[in-house]
Amino acid sequence: MGRSFRPLIIRLAIAAATILVWAVLVWLLAAPAPPPPPDVYAGIAPDPYLLALDKQALEQAYKERLVRLFGVWLTDTRATEAAQFQNGLQIARRGYTTAMRQIEHREQELQRR
Repeated sequence: MGRSFRPLIIRLAIAAATILVWAVLVWLLAAPAPPPPPDVYAGIAPDPYLLALDKQALEQAYKERLVRLFGVWLTDTRATEAAQFQNGLQIARRGYTTAMRQIEHREQELQRR
């Protein structure tokens, strides 16, 4: 009697695993896309002189942030500090890239005029 139930149990286990795999795939594919980065220049008229200053300030702020990050990391080399350094570096680079793309987009708008 035990042998007659084995094929049924195996088929039920395969069916359950298949349903689980499909459920995970649907959940992953239905995940919402990350929101677009904020438009820091929304409602601000483009000005070539001020955009040049913005670019300089962005580069200076990024450099200053990296100096602070390296300063903290070099004074405390625990493993947790390395992870915090990496996190800070990722945040700084993401912010720099987002802002620089928007500055470059505004520069292109000015060139088209």
